[in-house]
Amino acid sequence: MTPTSQPPRPRVDFYVLREEGEAAVGHFVCRLVEKAWRSGHRVYVHMPDDAAVARLDRLMWSYRQDSFLPHEPYTVPAPEPAAPVLIGSTPAGPAHEPEMLVNTGPGLPPFQGRFQRVAEIVSADPAERAAGRQRYRHYRQQDVELHFHEL
Repeated sequence: MTPTSQPPRPRVDFYVLREEGEAAVGHFVCRLVEKAWRSGHRVYVHMPDDAAVARLDRLMWSYRQDSFLPHEPYTVPAPEPAAPVLIGSTPAGPAHEPEMLVNTGPGLPPFQGRFQRVAEIVSADPAERAAGRQRYRHYRQQDVELHFHEL
């Protein structure tokens, strides 16, 4: 009889930025997603709304002149999207299963439990810090591996 192995505990990383504002969050998300993509991961970036999706889409095309980040906006459930990086704001999340969720919204996406790896981005804005603390308390009550990074 072989011992059964349990799946690894989900890992949640909180990245707390020193700066506030959408530009700071957007640039950090681009760097984080590029690192995950270059490591071979498929990523879903959850944004607060469709306008934020459009702004991050534009930023991912231009944030660095010497790199290419293959991505596409995700607006409706589709079979398997071609791009390894998806950006969306749909409450249901992606229909397929990327390895990593990057959450930039103030709330906890209802589909976050489907991911083995979650990155929570929190800017220096006081309201975002308060929302981030709530999300942290939620995760602390779950069986996840929590990590905290002040940047």
